[in-house]
Amino acid sequence: MFHDDGKGMRIAGPNIGPGPGNVVASYKPEDWVRAIRHGVAPGGRPLMVMPSEDYNRLTDEDLAALVGYIRHLAPTEGGAAVVELPLPVRALYGFGFIHDAAGEIDHALPPMPTPRPLFLRMKNRIDSSHLFRATPDS
Repeated sequence: MFHDDGKGMRIAGPNIGPGPGNVVASYKPEDWVRAIRHGVAPGGRPLMVMPSEDYNRLTDEDLAALVGYIRHLAPTEGGAAVVELPLPVRALYGFGFIHDAAGEIDHALPPMPTPRPLFLRMKNRIDSSHLFRATPDS
């Protein structure tokens, strides 16, 4: 449960971990990418309350690690997301005044490049040590 104000607004995430009611059991790798990076379900509808703008540029390795972690969680029961909104909020959403992350993301941006390992960055510094010699022959 993300939010329950007791006045008609309740928002809970779906079960994305292993177990009964898992909503991602049939996800293929491209479905995970679409959902996490772009906030879009396999069928093409926007995922309401999915913070994809925070995950849009994860490196491929970080995205794979996140999915691997989710798939190895202990099984729990669950089901689909709960999104109960008061009428004014539904109206604002319906008329496009409230946007999903999918409508806010620049989908053309590529994932962030994977940083080079530290040892390769240090190797470049070590290899440039000849610049600090007193003479070219020393």
